[in-house]
Amino acid sequence: MMDPIFNPELVQTTVATLLNMRGHADLDQSVECCGLLGGQRVGRRVWVVQVEPTINTLRSAVRFEADPADMFRVLRLFREKGLQWVGTYHSHPHAAPKPSKIDIERRQGGGMIDLILGRAPILKADFGQSEPGDNKSPTAPAERKWFLQAWDLSGDEPRLLKVNCDGWADPVESVDLSLYSV
Repeated sequence: MMDPIFNPELVQTTVATLLNMRGHADLDQSVECCGLLGGQRVGRRVWVVQVEPTINTLRSAVRFEADPADMFRVLRLFREKGLQWVGTYHSHPHAAPKPSKIDIERRQGGGMIDLILGRAPILKADFGQSEPGDNKSPTAPAERKWFLQAWDLSGDEPRLLKVNCDGWADPVESVDLSLYSV
């Protein structure tokens, strides 16, 4: 069931935050990267102001598990900065930025958001219908772009959220991260 207290509609962030996640995903494109999102929940909006990478202890291309000690370190950092833990991010190095069946099974609930970086844009109705890694891109890894989508997995069905960055005219459902540079 949806958390009756918080039901997000929009993720607000900065291009610098998006680039930090892309940089983490680029470090080792053979495994899923993962990290925590720090920010604030305001109305039906989630403000993501800090991303902190964590170690994927599984070192897998199709699933992640954040190192518990790393998570504790990041949560303490967020608390010291007055930030809330608002969700997680992870990559799908060989798939679209949609929740996999594993992501859906392991959903956090409680109004947490999931930012997923993947290798191809997808349609809203295309989530959860395939196994992780079965929608590989035929393009060589160096030529593939990262896309990002924001998801609320707390309900009965995954819900695609809109993303907006400072300076954008309108929120979008899929962000082509190749359009931005450091």
